[in-house]
Amino acid sequence: LHLMTDDPFPPRKMTIDGICTEIIIELVIKYEEEGLELEAGFYPEYGRQMAIILYSDTQTFHSEVKKCVTRSVVDDYHLFPPENLQSEIERIEFVKNKAARLLENAQFLRRAPDSLGKTSNFAHPALKKVCLAYFYSSSDK
Repeated sequence: LHLMTDDPFPPRKMTIDGICTEIIIELVIKYEEEGLELEAGFYPEYGRQMAIILYSDTQTFHSEVKKCVTRSVVDDYHLFPPENLQSEIERIEFVKNKAARLLENAQFLRRAPDSLGKTSNFAHPALKKVCLAYFYSSSDK
């Protein structure tokens, strides 16, 4: 949960030597407290490899989130140029400018202004779509 909420895209070495190792240590302690059997010497010998596997699993999480976002972004944010633009350069510039406006002040997180001109933070339909696609898909995560 920490890797998903507090630091979703941490550097590899820092994560393996930091939070992943801490998580493994906490689990070893929990096993011992609950009287569950651990093979003698297993953690000291394989602790780093276990942390690497845990890190790899977090990267799978990141990859799955990126796939959901990639499938959604162009359509949900209407990032396609109008048909009247003739050159490839004009079309690319149009999309870049529109994306830049969405990134400005995190506009991509907000729903369009309501009748009073107010926006709702973290209410853009694309966020809902990505969350539903990720957390409620049938794939294993």
